[in-house]
Order: sequence, then structure tokens, then C-alpha cells
Amino acid sequence: MIYSMLENPVALYDEEYECLHSNDPTLSEFTMKEDAEVFVPNIITKYQYWHQKREQSEYIHKIDVFGYRTFYLVVTEQNKKMETLDFIALENIVVVLRHIIMRSLMEKNIAKYYHKDIAYRLLNGTLTELEKEEAAKILKLEKTDEVCVVIFRVIPNNDEGNFADKQRKELEIAEKMLLHLLQKDYVIHNTNQIIYIYKKHIGETKQEFRKKLEVLQSEVQEQLDQKDAKIDFLVGIGKKVIGYHDIKESFVDAKRALDYINVVRKVVGDSKRSIVDCSKLGFFQVFAEIKDKKKLWSYIPESLQIVYEYDKKKKKELIDTLECFMNNNQSYKRTSTEMFVHYRTIMYRMKKIEEISGMDYENVTEMLAVRNGLIILRIMEAL
Repeated sequence: MIYSMLENPVALYDEEYECLHSNDPTLSEFTMKEDAEVFVPNIITKYQYWHQKREQSEYIHKIDVFGYRTFYLVVTEQNKKMETLDFIALENIVVVLRHIIMRSLMEKNIAKYYHKDIAYRLLNGTLTELEKEEAAKILKLEKTDEVCVVIFRVIPNNDEGNFADKQRKELEIAEKMLLHLLQKDYVIHNTNQIIYIYKKHIGETKQEFRKKLEVLQSEVQEQLDQKDAKIDFLVGIGKKVIGYHDIKESFVDAKRALDYINVVRKVVGDSKRSIVDCSKLGFFQVFAEIKDKKKLWSYIPESLQIVYEYDKKKKKELIDTLECFMNNNQSYKRTSTEMFVHYRTIMYRMKKIEEISGMDYENVTEMLAVRNGLIILRIMEAL
């Protein structure tokens, strides 16, 4: 209808200059040039227009929807020169088009929030069996599908725990990057995290999927670092389940993996660890489920308890040194390098631990108990 009124090709583009609609498939891809000029027709107008010259003259109207989405209506002066009557028609066209776009976005948002609510309730296990079946239909999940939940979470790397507006915007950027690589039907944006329901592809191995996540995490983190966002982009992988009935278990596991990421970093001696797969946590999960500090304390060997209490009273670094020593296969040299202290200082500290606790570094059984005790101490710190 617009084409018949203006007798020139008309197209609608989104904020990334992707063509949404066009009545001329031969139109070249649109970009708004830096030298585009404000254009004022010979009439009193309600809206602003821009003019630029590429292959042909283009008249552009930018449609901003509540600061949420941007669209570009572009009329290409291909068949005839734009005249005053054309701009009068264009003014009325813009009124109708804005109404159509706003209504369409509102309908999509309502559907999106409904979809998100259903998916989130399925993950939290608050649906009845009948509601689960309805939710599965909406999400296109089958009882035989092999699925797991992956949570992408952004946290301030200053450990203050504050989630500012700037970081929310960075999450939106991260979400857009993820949507280019993941199935849109299974992505839920929730405050400071993106929840993804992964449905195993035929022929794709777990190792291949893990590698894909590692590449994805690295790319998003690189983008955030380039913007100096001061944000860690973390990935928690839940366990594999068959069908949607047990999907809550995978969701809980993915959350647990991220909730204890700082503990995992301490335990493995890798402060940059960004991906945690709950299936690789092993017995760690048993202790993570215990919320009673007294009970957790009872699992820590007495020798380690003595060192811990000594550290608290003397404000020393014996526990951190012992943990680093264990992470480096009881190598004094590697421990001193990682802790940035002299080799003899490490030897002194380890001798001190031996003196006050009676710990025997040559006793494999005791060292295994100490290793487990260090994990429990980190879990207690996280509670």
C-alpha cells in the first residue's frame, strides 16, 4: 500500500540494519551514514527525517519505541523524485506504522513473558504433571529428550556483589551474543543470569558441547573485558537428565555449581576458573548439601582444625599455604612461586604446621583427609 502511494521502494530495518520488510528484494543492505543530514520537507511535519545519498537518495525516519527498540523506515528515491504530497502521505504512514510496530512488540513481549514464566516454573518444579505437559509442548521438549540446564551468570569481579545498571546492560549484550549461538526457544533472561535448556543434538558428544561452551564463554568475556566492564562471565552446567520431568534436578545442580565457584577456584588453585560442571564435582556435592556448620566441622580432621584455630588467633596464612602446597603436589618451589614468597618462608610455614598439629605429609591417608577438610572449610566460608 505504501509503495502504491509513494511509487518508490520502501523497507523497514531494525537497529542492527537487518531488513525486516521490503517491497523490493533487490534493495542493497541498509546502513545509515555518518554524513546523513536532517531533511525538512516543505510542510509542517510532526516527525524528523534524514537524507543520505548512496546508490540513490534515501529518506529515513527513525522509529524509537520507548527507548527499547529502534527501527528505520527507508524510502529509496528510485522510480521518481519525492515531492511535497509524498511527504504528506509519509507523515500519515508513519503514524499508522508506529502504532502497528508498538502493538506487535507488546504482543511479542506478552508471549515472551508467558513463555519465560512457564519455563522458569518448569525449572523450579512448581508445575503440576498436567501443567508440565503443557509447558513441554510450548518449549518443544519430549519425554525422551536428553537435556541439561546451563546457567550463564555475570558477577562483579570486585567481589562487592553489587549489580549495577551498567552490568545489566552488559548482560543484555552477552545475551545477544548467546542468542546467535544458541536455540532461542530455550533461553531465559533472569536478572543477572541467562538460563539455557540444552537439548542434546544427534551425534554431538558431551566433550564437543563442553568445548562449545568454553569458546562461547571466552568470546563473551573478551568482549566484556574490552569494554572494561569489570565483570566475570561464569558458566554452571547441570547434570544430564532424560525428559522434562527431572529437569529441576539439572537446574539445581547448575545453580549449585555457580554458587560454589569461589570454593572450586580455591580447591583447584585456579582463580580464573569460569566453567563449573556439576558432574565433575564428585563427592564435593555431598558436603555442599550440608548446611549445618557444626556437622561440617565434624568432618574436618583434628590436625587441620588445630591449624585453622591457630590461624584465626595469630592472623597467619598457614591454611592458605597448606592448601597451595597440596594443590602443587607438595612442591615447595611451585608453592613459593604461586604465593610470591621466598622458598624458605614456605618451608618455615610447613614446618610450623607440622609442629602445632602433628600433621604427617608422608601419610597418604591423612593427606587425603586434609585435602577433603580443606574443601569443607571453603564450603563453610561460603555459607
